[in-house]
Amino acid sequence: MKRGVFLFLIVCCIGILGFSITLTILQNGVTLVEEKIALQKGENWIELVTQPEPPMIFTSPHIQAVIKDNKMAMLMTPSATLTHIVYTSRAFDWKMYYMVELTGSLKGSITLYSPLDIEANVVVGAGEFGSFTGAARNSGLKYAATEMGVQRVPPVHVETARFYELGRLHLKNGWNTIVLLESEVAWKKKALFAPGGDTRDENLVAVAYCEKAPLDLPGGMAYIFDEGKFAGFALISNMAKNQKIEIEYGKVYDLIGSRTTVEDRYESKEYRVRTVSIEIRNLSSTPRLVEVLERLPWDWKMVKTEKEYTVVDARTIKYRFEVKGNGEVRFRYTIRYRR
Repeated sequence: MKRGVFLFLIVCCIGILGFSITLTILQNGVTLVEEKIALQKGENWIELVTQPEPPMIFTSPHIQAVIKDNKMAMLMTPSATLTHIVYTSRAFDWKMYYMVELTGSLKGSITLYSPLDIEANVVVGAGEFGSFTGAARNSGLKYAATEMGVQRVPPVHVETARFYELGRLHLKNGWNTIVLLESEVAWKKKALFAPGGDTRDENLVAVAYCEKAPLDLPGGMAYIFDEGKFAGFALISNMAKNQKIEIEYGKVYDLIGSRTTVEDRYESKEYRVRTVSIEIRNLSSTPRLVEVLERLPWDWKMVKTEKEYTVVDARTIKYRFEVKGNGEVRFRYTIRYRR
C-alpha cells in the first residue's frame, strides 16, 4: 500500500473514532491541548484550536515548528506524516460542585468553561502539580523549536495527579454543566469538639459523613441541605471510591462544649501529670452524637479516664458518645507525660 493511501486511511479512522482533539484541563488553570494532524511534505500552515500559552508546542515525531500570529503554526516535515502535537493553554477551566441532601442523596456536577464551540475528548485533572513540564502525561514528546528559542527539556512523569475521563463532549462557548453522579448515600450526622486547649462554651462543629464514597470523584464545593433546607457549605478534597467521607459544614449552635485543665503538675523530674475536664451540653430536645478529639503531648500514658476512648494516632485520642436531649455529659481523664 502506498504511503499516501495509508496516511489517508489513518486520517479517516481518526475522524471516525473522534481522537483528533483531546483537552486535559488541569486544576491549576493549565490545559493540555492534544491534536492529531496529517501533514504534507514541506511547509504546513495550521490553525491551532486555541492560542498556546506560552507560545511553544510539543510534537511527536519531533519536527521543526514555528508559532506565528497567536493561533497559527508552521510545521516543516520532509515527508507526509501523521503528527501528534501538544501545547498548553489557559483558556479553559473547570470547577466541581456537589449537592448533599442529608436525608440520603449526593449529586455531583462539573462545570467546564470553553472559549469556543468545540467537540473534543475531555479529561479533567485534579491534584498537586508542579510546573507544566511536570504535568505533561506524554513523556515521549519533546519541545519543538519556536521563535523564542526555548531550551528542550523532557517532561517529568508525575504520580500526584488524578485524571477523570469525561469522554467525547460538544462544548459550547461559555460554561457547560455535566452531571457526573446522582446516587443514594446513607449520610449520618455528628458533632465535633476539638478545642486544642482550654475553652468555655464553644459551639461544636457540624459534620456529615458516610462510610464509603460511591465513586472516585474530584474535590469541589459542596452545598449541604437537611430535609430540603440549606444547612451550610464546605470545600471537600478529592475522594477515592470506598473512602470514608467527612464534611464539616458549619456550627451546631445548640451544642456547647467546654474544656478545662484541672491540674498539670510535676510528678518527678522527668514526668508531669495532667487532668482535663470535658463538658458537653445539648440545648435541643434531640439526642446528638458527639466526638471529642484531644491532642496530647509526646510520650503520654493514660492514668485514669471516666469514659472509653480510642487512639487516633500517636498524639490524638477520641471520645465518642451520645448526649441526650436537654442533657449534658461531663467526664475527666488523667495522663502522665514526659516533660
